[in-house]
Amino acid sequence: MKITKQKVNGRLDPFAFLRATARICVRKIWEGGGMRRLQQGVNEKKKVSICFLILLFAIIKIWFQEDIVMAADKTSHCSRHDIEWSVVFGPDSDKILLRHRCIGADENAKESDYSWAIYEISQNRITDFKELNTATKYQFKYHPAFSRDGKLITFVSGQDDHRNIFVMNADGKNVRQLTHDYNERPQRISEKLITMIFNEMPSFSPDEQRILYVKSASRRTKPIYYTDPMYPSRWDIYEVNIKTGKEHKLTNYGFFGITQPAYLSDGKRFIFSVPTVPPDQTDSGIDVRTWWEYADKYGLNNIFIMDGKNNNLKPAFKNGSNSSEPQIAWNDTIIFKSNINEIDGLRKHGTQYYDLFMNKNGKTKRIFNKQLTLGSNSHAISPDGKRILIKGVRPVIYNLDGTKMIEIKIPWVKLEKNLKNEK
Repeated sequence: MKITKQKVNGRLDPFAFLRATARICVRKIWEGGGMRRLQQGVNEKKKVSICFLILLFAIIKIWFQEDIVMAADKTSHCSRHDIEWSVVFGPDSDKILLRHRCIGADENAKESDYSWAIYEISQNRITDFKELNTATKYQFKYHPAFSRDGKLITFVSGQDDHRNIFVMNADGKNVRQLTHDYNERPQRISEKLITMIFNEMPSFSPDEQRILYVKSASRRTKPIYYTDPMYPSRWDIYEVNIKTGKEHKLTNYGFFGITQPAYLSDGKRFIFSVPTVPPDQTDSGIDVRTWWEYADKYGLNNIFIMDGKNNNLKPAFKNGSNSSEPQIAWNDTIIFKSNINEIDGLRKHGTQYYDLFMNKNGKTKRIFNKQLTLGSNSHAISPDGKRILIKGVRPVIYNLDGTKMIEIKIPWVKLEKNLKNEK
């Protein structure tokens, strides 16, 4: 069994060596003879055992991390880069914004370790998004969104005890704060709740005059279970006028949580979804009876389209027993996640499988026809409605029909070199 030593800049690249060894193991096992062929190929039981150990380790390192593990390089102090939950398409549908951190010897993530970068799909190029990374003095900067003309960016910034909505020019100039909630004097609402106002998940209206976002009203005073993080709750949807800063409340339900809301193309209606957790287990403003009547009638189809006036608690469409997390393109094409256990005749209890679906012109179509275990906020649709991004350990771009377009392999070392040269 011959394995060529893989080198980078004159040094042994352990991951390239691992990949080469694993490929030989797989080829020997599967090329017609299985274990017997493998033993004939090496003639040494000890090498066989070593080969299988390497293969096992390779599955862990390659299958899950091949595209983010960096080769041993003299210029790199990172063993890998983690891409966090927030991945956003730019207005040209070719750029994506991603929040990442370099992982070196210390595996424990601190907020200061994260930064934003812009990745260009067509050029396979990544650059530091320093305009966002340095936009405010606050620790947190997340949930960015571009205006349709690409001239403005809205985002959330703040500290542990406050989060507010900001807007700035795409070049980082003219940073303005639009909401001003700091929770300096929390008020007791009840024995279990105190006020906690966070502003999150902003997005622009089609006319670029308003920003849609969600605002919380409270949080618990005591955890209801040991690991309860006591996140803010009782969320509703608001909009703010960019010029005047005037806020307008659009819903009045006090949801336990809300996924990112977005305007439809008419600039009046907006789409969002809410968690499937019953209100008797949360701090929702919806009474338990109303919730269970809804669940009996519609299942857990919790995607809503409202306009601030006609806000009936009725799903925009039904798809199986569960649909959530809508993402919308500028032409009103909607992609969303649905549980498919019932649709595919699988067990209702046990492992829950999902697939992505598309709703266009009122018609729903399944995209992948696979049984996936999609995580939360793991998908996005491009503004032009032609691309889908699945954000996992390996970000992948698909066409709208589910065919694979490109598997993103981000050149992290180049980004590190550029950042080092700028210092």
